[in-house]
Amino acid sequence: MSTGSACFSRSLEASHVILGIGGDHERAHGSVRFTFGRYNTEAEVDAVVEAVDEVVADLRAISPLAPKD
Repeated sequence: MSTGSACFSRSLEASHVILGIGGDHERAHGSVRFTFGRYNTEAEVDAVVEAVDEVVADLRAISPLAPKD
């Protein structure tokens, strides 16, 4: 998992790929890239999805930019 492309992994620039497909800077800076290999299992992918879902929920709960109910 990375916040940038593999070839620009140390860059803080917005993802040129996200910008290139019409995404804005907020989306480009808030995107992550996952790399899976041929030996990853479906169970591993499911575990990553669940973990990311929990982390995103936690981050949104503490974000000053998140809408409050």
